[in-house]
Amino acid sequence: MRIIRCAAFAFVLAGAMAQPSFAWGLRGHEIIGDAAVAHLPATLPQWLRSDDAKAEIVYLQTEEDRLKVGQSDERAWFREWSTDHYVDVDDNGRIGGSVALNALPETRDDYSKALYYGTSPIDPYSVGFLPYAILEGYEQVRTDFALERFAEELGLLDAIDIAGSVTHEELIAYYAASDVFVCLSNHEGFCVPLLEAMYHQLPIVAHTNTAVPETIEGAGLVLPDKDPARVAAAIHRVVEDARLRAALAQAASERVSSFALPRVQEGFATALEGAFAA
Repeated sequence: MRIIRCAAFAFVLAGAMAQPSFAWGLRGHEIIGDAAVAHLPATLPQWLRSDDAKAEIVYLQTEEDRLKVGQSDERAWFREWSTDHYVDVDDNGRIGGSVALNALPETRDDYSKALYYGTSPIDPYSVGFLPYAILEGYEQVRTDFALERFAEELGLLDAIDIAGSVTHEELIAYYAASDVFVCLSNHEGFCVPLLEAMYHQLPIVAHTNTAVPETIEGAGLVLPDKDPARVAAAIHRVVEDARLRAALAQAASERVSSFALPRVQEGFATALEGAFAA
């Protein structure tokens, strides 16, 4: 039995580091970080290839887990591995006896289903999701850099702020300073930021997809597609039309109040009672 563990973000930066790694630990993550920053592609922005940025990338390979554990003790650290840190592969190259490592399903969901409904059903959380953490990390980094390059090509790099991770206080400040909240995601299970925007009475322009229309429920403009001209027109409308902004703010206050804790508790209890009575 082999448990492959690695730092997904370092793998993203390093590119094609495909050799199995065993029980990396704190120092192992630092080694992967060192290897990654030593081979950063020249196409990355200069600010990311600076010595300070490289040192921070190496440091962050272990810092998130070290903070979570609260100590640098290796044994304590290993007990805190999340399922995105590893994948458990048997000697035949299979995960959970059902999924071949060299023929992984396309998505996490398909992977989970293959394990749950395989010949020997197994909980995917018991064997890990490392390959998907790597792929998702890569896609996030690729998308972020593509956005930055696109903004640079349009001469807008100085007009936008790609904030990345922010503190709670900074997030509140962003909402307070904004004129509109735009959500064009392809995948949203519920989208808590929509409720945050409603709470701050910030007009919403969103793409109708997955749970977004149900979450908004009339408290924003929901578009049938992401056509740039349509999105731009909707943004212009909510920014310039004072009556529409006021109506959306009122709808947002009413909608967000439906998620107040007592109401959610009551609805949850009612749903449970109905399920048990069935």
